[in-house]
Amino acid sequence: MPSRVLNFYTQLQTLERYVKLPLTLHIPPKIFGCVVFVHVLKHQRSKLDPYVVICVFLGYGSHTKGYRCYDPLTRKLYVTIDVTFLETEYFFNEPSMSVLQGENRHEQQIWIGFILTILK
Repeated sequence: MPSRVLNFYTQLQTLERYVKLPLTLHIPPKIFGCVVFVHVLKHQRSKLDPYVVICVFLGYGSHTKGYRCYDPLTRKLYVTIDVTFLETEYFFNEPSMSVLQGENRHEQQIWIGFILTILK
């Protein structure tokens, strides 16, 4: 997420000004806690199991390339790159105020619009 301290840039964008980053780090930022549809590979499911599992987005894999997604119903953690994001919907109730950073939803929408204008 962009920060006021960094003039509404992300940490990756600020670091990129000083150091040339490899292309694998250019993963677009996603909203934590949003709904994610994880594709279950053929060898991980049976004939009658669903192809897609609805999960919550937790973050990025630390030692592997992929997104960390958690399915609270089966209590499974998936680390995969084959996912579809639904960033407009939160898995749990939408937080009205972020306790850690003191941001409300309106400020978050302004930052997302700012990021989209920069990326265009």
